[in-house]
Amino acid sequence: MEIKRWYNKLLKSDSPLLRRLAVHALFVRVDLADEEKIDFLLSSIDIFDNAAHHEIFRLIHMLYPKASEKQRKKIIEIILVYTNIMMKVIKKKQK
Repeated sequence: MEIKRWYNKLLKSDSPLLRRLAVHALFVRVDLADEEKIDFLLSSIDIFDNAAHHEIFRLIHMLYPKASEKQRKKIIEIILVYTNIMMKVIKKKQK
């Protein structure tokens, strides 16, 4: 339980570096199975965190092949939402 509290603290940190480290650390954790890592990603990590974008999408890239069908659908849904938001931002900047 201590590790979960530590991760939650890092993920909610005001420091982008600490949030990035937390996402990276999730990937290298050996106490969680890949499906548990995906569940943690989907339930606890803000994938819209621009500062941790690289680490989040790297984590998704590495874990997606190991995800269940249900998890894959959820990941795709989240990415589509993210893509739609980013397209709106780009269009707004172009005006």
